[in-house]
Amino acid sequence: MIVRTSRPVLPQQGDYSRAIDTVALIAVGIVFVSAVLWVVPQPKPEYEMIEVVVRPGDTLWGLARQYAPDMDPREAVYIIRGANDGLDPGRLQPGDVLLIPMTGEGNGTP
Repeated sequence: MIVRTSRPVLPQQGDYSRAIDTVALIAVGIVFVSAVLWVVPQPKPEYEMIEVVVRPGDTLWGLARQYAPDMDPREAVYIIRGANDGLDPGRLQPGDVLLIPMTGEGNGTP
């Protein structure tokens, strides 16, 4: 039987608490997953950072190939730019000191 009424039917009190419980549970889940991802140890990079003095004619790509030959040069240049805040690749000057990743057989000889 359908009963028609002129006043609106409001949700029951239990419906609101269930919605609040659901939202709280989702929030706790997000916080938990974030904490787990933050605590998970990051893999140790397979390179060490060394200081290199820029010489005339040096470029980031050349330094990346010279000191990190086992690494994709794009990745090495990305690491160099991240490790040297404010570095403008087009304005390298002889005498600048850069942090450069060094891998495997990388050495200071061109």
